[in-house]
Amino acid sequence: GLIKNYFIFLVILFCLEKIESFKKIFSFIVLFLCLFVIFDILIQHFYLKDIFGYQVMDGHGRRLSGPFGDEGIAGSFLGKFLFLGVLSIIYTNLSSRYILLILLIGIPIVILTNERSISIMYSFSTLVFIILHNNSLKKKLILVSFIVIGVLTLITSNEKIQNHFINQPLEYFKDNHHKAHFLTASEIYKDNIFLGSGIKSFRHVCKNIKYENINSKYFNNRCSTHPHNIYLEIISETGLAGFIFFILLNLYILFFFAKNMFIVRNKNYREILVIFCMFVILFWPLQTTGAFFSTWNGIFYWINLSFIFYLRSKSAIKPI
Repeated sequence: GLIKNYFIFLVILFCLEKIESFKKIFSFIVLFLCLFVIFDILIQHFYLKDIFGYQVMDGHGRRLSGPFGDEGIAGSFLGKFLFLGVLSIIYTNLSSRYILLILLIGIPIVILTNERSISIMYSFSTLVFIILHNNSLKKKLILVSFIVIGVLTLITSNEKIQNHFINQPLEYFKDNHHKAHFLTASEIYKDNIFLGSGIKSFRHVCKNIKYENINSKYFNNRCSTHPHNIYLEIISETGLAGFIFFILLNLYILFFFAKNMFIVRNKNYREILVIFCMFVILFWPLQTTGAFFSTWNGIFYWINLSFIFYLRSKSAIKPI
């Protein structure tokens, strides 16, 4: 699976660099899919069934899955792909107001899916986009205030969403099943410091009886397919060897963003800013995440890296 994802990264990077119309077509397809998922989720929200007949899921209070059926991943799909989709607006030289409109529409939709982590990260990244975009200070303050007030109103006006986003995190903040995953990954790393336990091995190694001694009353729920944090996943499964490489890669990417957004001020600033916001969603360390080495969730990381290295190849263009 890792080799396949790396191959996809190379293919997309090649197409971006060698096929002039690829980035416009690819981002437009992504945007179309995201808008379709948004429409389907709204149908499901108001009519309790989407256009394919999938009903609202009862898990986690009230989860909207849209066209994904019994897979509660609609929020993750939108949160991780909408920024990529709005690149089509940049590539067709449309006004930034359309980017803001789509990103703002995405916030309540992602929240309605009741996927907590991606809702927080998507909303945060949208705020980052607004703050760093070339808008007047007055417009930035208005938009930020609008988002904060709108999000708080949406969450507090819906009992099930409020329970999932506020009440449960406060109640289980000190100890929960995610903490059990994190602690187990940490212990696995301590037992396999240099090379880790092996890619996709967490689901098997976590069953070892000695990990019942972790400092969590949810020790019986310590096992999952992955630790729900890509940094803990990488350090526990690949050890220091993989983790150091991963950290150095991310630092290199952050230096690229910092240089081209704040120092050189690259003329492709809007494009770089959008990809940076997607990078924040995917690689922010303080969040629960899907698996980096999985087939479904892992593809988002590799597509993002394809666009990052494509932008890097364009960075030789003279800055404005």
